[in-house]
Amino acid sequence: MAPMYAHLGRYPKPLSLMHEHRVHVLLRVELMNRPDPDFSAANDTEEDFFSSDEIPETPLKILRHLAIDFVPETRAVREVIDEWVEAQSELEAGTKAESSVDDMATFGVEGQRITAGAQTRSLAIGKIMPS
Repeated sequence: MAPMYAHLGRYPKPLSLMHEHRVHVLLRVELMNRPDPDFSAANDTEEDFFSSDEIPETPLKILRHLAIDFVPETRAVREVIDEWVEAQSELEAGTKAESSVDDMATFGVEGQRITAGAQTRSLAIGKIMPS
């Protein structure tokens, strides 16, 4: 949801493309940002589950693409931060974590090697917790 809103829903060109070609995607992005029952898109949707609880192919394609882009980075960042947390044995539980650690995470996406900062916020780490 975050990339769809941040990169498609806030910039004029992709937003206009959604208006013109992908109205259902636009409605979903708007609904996710305004889940109140008075919002018009909420009134246009069914509240039933899919038969047999299966997930339709269209959202699976989006999820596959997001997984290709984000899972390798998330795993690499987790490894770096796990090592950093283990090295912080002198810190008391509940100590506020910095927004990033000094080490870099290296990972691959579709054959490309990428090195990026290991940001604790990407793993929703706010405090050092006891093991």
